[in-house]
Amino acid sequence: MSATAFRLEITFGDDVATCVWRPTGRELGAAPPMHRIPPFLVLEAMARCAGELLRRDDGREWMIAGVDDADLAPVAAGVDVTLTCRVVHRARGSARVTASAPPASQARLLMIARTFTTRSDAPAP
Repeated sequence: MSATAFRLEITFGDDVATCVWRPTGRELGAAPPMHRIPPFLVLEAMARCAGELLRRDDGREWMIAGVDDADLAPVAAGVDVTLTCRVVHRARGSARVTASAPPASQARLLMIARTFTTRSDAPAP
């Protein structure tokens, strides 16, 4: 998935981010474009929104590590999807975030801070 195929416009509040995502139908490189965006891409948009919310506070990169209570539905291509992410709990290097994309999608996400290792830091085999 190219970086240009997935854009979010983000507005931040206190431990809340509202993101507007307009899926193009070409997120998977499909030709012809998809008319319905599959639910796993809705989940990806939620995770990106949550990651940006968390990165705003500490500057680290965040990634999705788990999903609970997911109820996801496909969305139409070319239509704005408003995502809302709210931090429920923060711990060192992890966070629980609720995410929704009304009218039909919601999930609880476990996010973890990415840790990078360089070859010199990597443990010996």
